[in-house]
Amino acid sequence: MYQFSLEKYNELFKFLIEREKKWITDKLDKLKTNDFYKNASKSDKKKYEDEYIPEFIILLIKELTLYIFSQCSRSLFEEHKILFSFFISSKIALSNKIINNDE
Repeated sequence: MYQFSLEKYNELFKFLIEREKKWITDKLDKLKTNDFYKNASKSDKKKYEDEYIPEFIILLIKELTLYIFSQCSRSLFEEHKILFSFFISSKIALSNKIINNDE
């Protein structure tokens, strides 16, 4: 009845990567205009730049989850949307160790 292909997920993922690249680029450009950064050693500059990577990944995961949820929800019957919402929220809670498998 429902089909959401891997190809579609890949398209969504690539779309979000491109969209979020602008965010990380803007952050790094802003960092590079900072006087503290300009006067830092090469290794310190790399360390400052690397600090944005975990933030970028967390943002990307949140955006991807929300975007996939909204795109999939559009194609579901109304009575299946609540079940899909429960499934997604329970998987997020499991991955964040808010609940365990027994719950």
